[in-house]
Amino acid sequence: MTNQLVLASQFLLLSLAVFHPVAGLLYEYFSDVNDPFLIRLLFSVYCLLALLLIIVSRKVRRHHWRISRITFALLSLQTFYLTWINEINPAYFATIPIIVVSAPIFFTRYRLLVPFLSFIVLLTIVSGSYYGINEDTIFFFLLVGLSLPVSFFNLFLFRRIIKKLQFSDYVLNNIDALVLASDASGEVTFVSKNVNRILGYSRQEILNRGWWDVRMQRKVTDEELTHFRDHINERADREDGYDSMVVTKEGSEKWFHWKVVSLGKKSKVGVGQEITRKKNAENELKKLSLIARETDNIVLLLGEGNTIEWVNPGFLKVTLYDETDVLGADTSSFFFEQSDSPEIFHSTIHAVYEDRCMHYAELRLKKKSGEEFWANISFTPILEEGRVARIICIGRDSTKTKEAEAQIRLYSERLRTLHKLDQKLLKADSLNDIFNEIIINVKGFGLPCNRVSIAIYEFDEEFVNVISGDPQGSVAEIIMDKLPIGDFKRSIHILKSAEFIVNDLDNANESELTPSQKYLYKDHGVGGYISLPIRYNKELVGSLNFGSTSAVDFDAETIDFLKEITSDVALAVYQFRLKEAIRVKNAKLEQRNKDITDSINYARRIQNTFLPSPQDLEEYFDDSLVLFKPKDKLSGDFYWVEETPDAVWVVVADCTGHGIPGALVSLVGTNILNQAIYEKKMQTPDEVLAYLNLKVIRTFSSQNKENGVNDAMDIGICCIRKNEGILLYAGVLNDLYLVRNGELQSFKSSRYPIGLKPERVFMDFEMHHISVQPDDQFYMLSDGFTDQFGGEQNKKFGKRSLKRLILEIQDYPMPEQLRILQNTFDLWKKDHEQTDDVVLLGFKIKQIKK
Repeated sequence: MTNQLVLASQFLLLSLAVFHPVAGLLYEYFSDVNDPFLIRLLFSVYCLLALLLIIVSRKVRRHHWRISRITFALLSLQTFYLTWINEINPAYFATIPIIVVSAPIFFTRYRLLVPFLSFIVLLTIVSGSYYGINEDTIFFFLLVGLSLPVSFFNLFLFRRIIKKLQFSDYVLNNIDALVLASDASGEVTFVSKNVNRILGYSRQEILNRGWWDVRMQRKVTDEELTHFRDHINERADREDGYDSMVVTKEGSEKWFHWKVVSLGKKSKVGVGQEITRKKNAENELKKLSLIARETDNIVLLLGEGNTIEWVNPGFLKVTLYDETDVLGADTSSFFFEQSDSPEIFHSTIHAVYEDRCMHYAELRLKKKSGEEFWANISFTPILEEGRVARIICIGRDSTKTKEAEAQIRLYSERLRTLHKLDQKLLKADSLNDIFNEIIINVKGFGLPCNRVSIAIYEFDEEFVNVISGDPQGSVAEIIMDKLPIGDFKRSIHILKSAEFIVNDLDNANESELTPSQKYLYKDHGVGGYISLPIRYNKELVGSLNFGSTSAVDFDAETIDFLKEITSDVALAVYQFRLKEAIRVKNAKLEQRNKDITDSINYARRIQNTFLPSPQDLEEYFDDSLVLFKPKDKLSGDFYWVEETPDAVWVVVADCTGHGIPGALVSLVGTNILNQAIYEKKMQTPDEVLAYLNLKVIRTFSSQNKENGVNDAMDIGICCIRKNEGILLYAGVLNDLYLVRNGELQSFKSSRYPIGLKPERVFMDFEMHHISVQPDDQFYMLSDGFTDQFGGEQNKKFGKRSLKRLILEIQDYPMPEQLRILQNTFDLWKKDHEQTDDVVLLGFKIKQIKK
């Protein structure tokens, strides 16, 4: 709007300024026309065309400042030109001070005005100097000089007016208030620009009758427009104003508070401040007020100094106060009097004032009757001009919830105690440990007990193990007794079906008390007790008893809790008895195992007596080794060395199985070998094998048929002839290895095990004749070494690996070879189970001893 006013002023001045020169040009052009009216008409047309050009052309409007300044400067030059050619005639130079005074309208800044006025002064000096000093030039200089300060003063006033107009225009169009002006008919003639931001409508949609169409959401009639005009006239110039609702273009509702001011007799200006939030808050407050009146919750309104300004009927119903008792009372000294809640109340109120937001508190309050109750209360501040003016307190009676929470905490504590007790009872190793845990934890049960006892019935032995004590002492006194089961007959009879309760032992008839009651309770100052049966798998095994110093009426919850404890104790007692039974069985098993182990160890010592010792081998060979590793303590593998006048016999055998069965078969084999050599005087290994096969088949044939088991034997036999320098070898599934001159020779054995084929009772065996040379090394072995699983791939060691190992260690003495063989076997086996018994016998013949 301000820019439009400036533009209109500039156009008016320019029109007036160019009137004379343009009229002169027109007069010169139309000099033959004597009618001056035609000239004025042409000038008017010129002005209208110029005005139309300014309105229509965007470029003209966009650059109107630049155009107006250039035009004004050209007109100034033209005026000086007319003044100069008319020899500074006052009729002409009188317009120059007008130009100087009007310049601030075009040059609105000092940095623009100063150069322009300097140019005017320069032209004035040049024009005056040209014609010399006379009255006209002096008067010309004086007028121009006086107009200069007037021009600067006009610029100062113009800038102030423009700034005020711009400020007013900015405020008018950017505040959250609508400004409308109407004429005498009620139609809107002006609306502030912010109508689009606030309501979404354009100014064109609001002007004229548009405002009333928006209000009614339809086209208004003339009668309705007259009604609106009369309504505005009635409300004009009143202090209170009025409220109205307007629907925005998006369809939402907005409320405005209007104040109407008269401008003259016909025009009215209305300012509407948006109050939508306030209106919504009032509506919500009305709803809350209705709810507050109808709800059973307590509602208070606190004013300054925390005084009660208003309470709802629910508050009076809960607290039993009258309104006269409450209204105007100080809450800190009245409502919270004689309770532990004032500190919480004051801290909450302080937080509300500090944070200016809602806070919650749980307070313990008192009714008029003195009865206490709990309430959960929210404190909501009502703000006025940024400060807390009032506080709304809304709360509900939470006494039942608080009691339920207390009950839940009690149950939770009891459950934690039971859980801890369960863990400790399950670790108990004796009845004394079980009772100690009950005594230690009974304080956590929240029970008024001064005597606790546990009775375990030993029906077979007709006595009762009783452990009792006082849990309330600093150190629990624990007494252990064995009482006759007859003292508990009445209690046992009752406990078979239900718990046994005596509420008032002091008033009980002495003649009716059993010896156990007198001993366990009466003599220890117990006034009432409860006995709960300890059952497991429906079997009564004892009772758990809780006594109090005074008569006690055990409620259902306490009894249920004690039953939970008793169930835990029943499980612990059962577990203890089970542990005890297992302990007895384990003791018997350990003794039996010890007896068997002792027998096996003795059998091992017997078996070892049949095996030649290293010292015995030294009698027969210059160097030798024996790797003997039974899978169990007893071995089914054995080696046998005996000497006759003409020869030395060396045997390595692998009997079926291992452990005790294999050891028994090995004893049989050793016995048959002794018969063959010493009784039958056999001279060659093949004869001994034939005799051994016959005896084994006859010995085990009947058992093999009955049990479906074949007892067999893999064996290798060497006979070293002392005087002949030869070694005879015959074997069954046991090859003989000879290392001579860095090479290993293998002498094959027969493929049929001893005793496995009854139909081959008479069988010939192949025998090898080997001439013995100095430094020959012979190796005899069972399959235990080669069949051992191990290594990274868990496979058998194998004969090929063993042969390669023997060749690698052939140059070492036999004891060193034994160490290497032992380490190799252990590294190969590692954590794997030993597969079979192992025997490997090596001997080195340098010179046969005579």
